Amino acid sequence: MIYGRHIIYTDGGTRYNEACNVLKFKRYLYSSIEKSLIERVNQYFKDRIESFDDYYPCMQQKD
Repeated sequence: MIYGRHIIYTDGGTRYNEACNVLKFKRYLYSSIEKSLIERVNQYFKDRIESFDDYYPCMQQKD
């Protein structure tokens, strides 16, 4: 939501059409370049989180 307007950015999947219509959201599609950039950023964060977990593993005490 941006300043009172309901805006949904989607990847073009058909499952969003009905939901956006029912909720009266404006729907915009990502371009293929934007999708690639978003996927790369997500992968970067996943890699960083995994490497952090390798260096600082969660140590739970077992009962």
